[in-house]
Amino acid sequence: MIKLITWCLKTIPVFLMLTFGVVFVHYLNAQGRLTTIEEILFNTFVVLFYAPFYITVLFKWIGEDDDFDN
Repeated sequence: MIKLITWCLKTIPVFLMLTFGVVFVHYLNAQGRLTTIEEILFNTFVVLFYAPFYITVLFKWIGEDDDFDN
């Protein structure tokens, strides 16, 4: 149960960051601040470029053994 709780606490912020990034790009597009398809694609690419980093950190955290669970 403790491992499930710690896994949720470590996973939820990563997915929230990725979701916020994609939603923010579409929000800027809706406000008219991104005027060309190149700007929209570039900003979406920047958000998705960081996704492997976040996912790598996530799996590193999941793979760690917590000493306090023993």
